[in-house]
Amino acid sequence: MLPVVFDLDKVTVALVGTGAAAVRKLATLDAAGARPTVYDTGASEALRRRAGERYRHGLPNVYAPGSLLFVAGVADGLASNIAAEARAQGALVNVEDRKPWCDFHVPATVRRGDLLVAISTSGKSPALAARVRRAIERLIGPEWGGRLEAVATLRNRLRARGLPMREVSRRTDAFLDTRNWLR
Repeated sequence: MLPVVFDLDKVTVALVGTGAAAVRKLATLDAAGARPTVYDTGASEALRRRAGERYRHGLPNVYAPGSLLFVAGVADGLASNIAAEARAQGALVNVEDRKPWCDFHVPATVRRGDLLVAISTSGKSPALAARVRRAIERLIGPEWGGRLEAVATLRNRLRARGLPMREVSRRTDAFLDTRNWLR
C-alpha cells in the first residue's frame, strides 16, 4: 500500500450507494471536502436529504477516467458490476468492506485543521484502525490545527527570505523544540 492524499479540488469524486452505509460514506467524503455527486441505487430519503443538489437517482452513465468512485450500501452482485464498469472506464474504485474490488482503501483519519493523520491496516482490520484512530485523537487535540498554522507561517516567512530548504527545516525543528509540543 502507498498512502496518498488527493487534492479534492482537482479530482472528480462520485458516490454510488443507498441507505445508512452511503449516508455515512457521504459524511466522511464531505468532511474531507470531496463534495461528490451522489447516485442512489435505492430510495434512501436520508441520502437524498444529505446530498441535496448533488443527488441523482440510479447509476451514472459514465465514469470519468482518473476519478474516484466510492460504493457503499450496495448488494454484492451490483457492487461488483459497478466496480468493473467504472474500472473499465478508468475510474479508481473503493467498494466499502470488499477489499478484492478496491483499487484503493480509505484510512481511518484524525483531522486537526489541515493536519491529517492517517491510519491504515491495508484493509485487514478496519476495527483496529478505528481503535488506533481513537487513541491518536486523545494524543493530538484540537490545538494542533493552530499549531500547524504557526509552523506554516514560520515556514512561509523563511522561504520568502530565500533560505535553502535545509535551513528552513533546521529552523522549523528549532522552533518546534522551543514549543515542546512533541515530548
